[in-house]
Amino acid sequence: MYRRPLKRALVISRKTIHAGDILQFLSTKINNEEKEIELRSIAKKIWEDAGKPCSKHDVWIDIPKPPSFKESSATFIRTNKTDADKDLKPLSEFFPTQQWTDQYNTHKLKGHLFCPDDCKAKIAKSALNIFKSEFGIIFKTEAYTSCKNLL
Repeated sequence: MYRRPLKRALVISRKTIHAGDILQFLSTKINNEEKEIELRSIAKKIWEDAGKPCSKHDVWIDIPKPPSFKESSATFIRTNKTDADKDLKPLSEFFPTQQWTDQYNTHKLKGHLFCPDDCKAKIAKSALNIFKSEFGIIFKTEAYTSCKNLL
């Protein structure tokens, strides 16, 4: 009855960054628990900088894990039609999984900053300030206009 889903306030990807190193946010080298704690800390800073326009629990930064193809080396393809056990080769020999993953991470992987609809502009503006001052990351206008957010 009172469904109020969070809305996108900012798109975080390599395509929406004008300057700075976004790898620290899109990296998977961080332990998941540490990454969640760090992202919650950044979300809290953004919320405070925006003047606390909503509940701090309603401001979220979501950075998904990139895909992994670990199974490709364990999945075998038979290359000999007559003998089922002869000439089995791993899928990774036919499909360049590492190159595909790298290209996906470079061009498609993106995260978002979410918040309630009524404070989207304040949160987005604050996020731009926090990312610039704390991390040296400057966003292009597409980062917030693609969320139908006008600052």
